[in-house]
Amino acid sequence: MKSIKHTISAKLLIFLASFMASSVLIAGEAFMLISQEEYIQQLGHEDIQNKQMKPQTRSFFATNPNAPRISVYLPAMTSELYSPIKIDINFAASDDANIKIETLEVLYGWLNLDITDRIKQHAQISHDGITADNVNLPIGKHNITIKIKDTKQRISEKKISFEVLESDL
Repeated sequence: MKSIKHTISAKLLIFLASFMASSVLIAGEAFMLISQEEYIQQLGHEDIQNKQMKPQTRSFFATNPNAPRISVYLPAMTSELYSPIKIDINFAASDDANIKIETLEVLYGWLNLDITDRIKQHAQISHDGITADNVNLPIGKHNITIKIKDTKQRISEKKISFEVLESDL
């Protein structure tokens, strides 16, 4: 098990090093959120050509009703999605607290690949939420988990599941 983790960690470090060395952030420039290799890796033993998935969001509500709220406006879960996509996610704290943006975690797939730094590098992040344009994702099914805490240490988590379709263009 350790060798698998080390192999995955080593591959990830190599990818991140080459990604960071080769990327130059220009406002509005498209960026690769997940590589094709990472996408295939998170699929595990699933068939890559599975039937089309219905876009959805799933929320796991904390026992505390005053925990932060995470609302996903984009990607729109009611429409077909083609890469690059736009991300627009809103955070809202209850009246007695504020969002602690430094607690933001963005995880990808069933392996919970931490993509928080990629989001921080390319997206606009504030106490109000996350926005990003030109987010490139491979064609296929994607699962992203967003976690955030407020100043009262209450945590919220939202899972987003969607499918990026192949464009006819």
